[in-house]
Amino acid sequence: MGFFDGFTRAASGAKRLEEAKKRQQANPTSLVMANALIDALIAAGDRNGALDVISRSGAALHKAGRPSEALALYGRTERIDPGGELSATFLLQRKLQELRDEANRAAETVAAEPRRDSGTLRIPRRDSGVMRLPGQEEAPAVSSSTGAIAPVARMAVLKELPQPLLERLLPALTPRQVEAGTAVFQEGAEGDALFFVVAGQLSLRAGEQVLATIGPGDVAGEISFLGAPTRPATLVAVKRAELLELSRAAAAAVPEAVARLSPLLQRLARERALEAALARSRVFAGLPPEERSRLAARFFHRAARAGSRLVSEGDSDTTFFLLLKGELRLSKQHAGREIVLATLTSSECFGDVGALHGTARTRSATAASPVEYAGLTREDLLEVIGRHPRVKEALDEVQMERFFEEARILTG
Repeated sequence: MGFFDGFTRAASGAKRLEEAKKRQQANPTSLVMANALIDALIAAGDRNGALDVISRSGAALHKAGRPSEALALYGRTERIDPGGELSATFLLQRKLQELRDEANRAAETVAAEPRRDSGTLRIPRRDSGVMRLPGQEEAPAVSSSTGAIAPVARMAVLKELPQPLLERLLPALTPRQVEAGTAVFQEGAEGDALFFVVAGQLSLRAGEQVLATIGPGDVAGEISFLGAPTRPATLVAVKRAELLELSRAAAAAVPEAVARLSPLLQRLARERALEAALARSRVFAGLPPEERSRLAARFFHRAARAGSRLVSEGDSDTTFFLLLKGELRLSKQHAGREIVLATLTSSECFGDVGALHGTARTRSATAASPVEYAGLTREDLLEVIGRHPRVKEALDEVQMERFFEEARILTG
């Protein structure tokens, strides 16, 4: 086959795919149109796209009161991805099993109340305990130990669990579908659920700042799941997403899994808290999200009790610090006594003068409450400034404001 023959075939295939999409969009509850689009997507090598059509069209058919057609469509999942390699397969297999159970219950009801037509008793045919509809191939029930568990076992955090423990956790996971533009949770709202992303794309945001873009295999909501009273960020679906939700109440039924997951979630929570603080910081908010992520990897994490001295005036240390949680006080010795100059909260920096200029500490910093903070070496700070001069401009602005406030307090 020559180049132009191949090109012509590819163009023809693309045209058929576009036509199939248009016909299916015009007839969203047509099983024939859905199957035609699925076939075109498989021919194009897009198995994920085919599973997405099964998910959307299957839900539409079921909602339209045509469960047998929905069941037939969901049944294609096992032929498209028999090994459970694709992330979306898990949810589709669960839905398939739900429909099979529903069909079996309907069959049992009919069997319990037989009716006679022309003297003939009609009872739905059953094989291996599963009701089969006309034209439906027999397929095995979903097994958590085979295909259904495979995509879940590959997810971040969950992949650390041994399979027996993961199988015990599966019943606690609730599938959720979120349309593009819909918020899964809002910054400042109450909630304790943890979310595992099966398919789609979501944006984690603090205010107007994008903290991260997450997709299949990622997890979100870990800070509130671990005990925070409100959500520190907003999670919004950028593309239609499929999630698995784990509430604290549901997780309590599997305490061994929670014990294994907690250290991993705590580490992730620290990383996310740092990225959120960087995004809200006057100094680093202007950096591109990917640059903030690289910078976050260079910080080291610290925690201290209330009353702890984090920085002492006159010290030669030049580490730059960013406050993540709690409050601390900046102070200075003046006329024989210590004067409080400012109270800092999350996302504010300290130790910046010594870090920027390589000089001794000009103020002390003391924890006014239990605090968490992150440190960055002077070398790493100067490297970032070299690539992004706006960081130095922002630091200069912060230092100038603090200088004038210090002068006002000390001379007032």
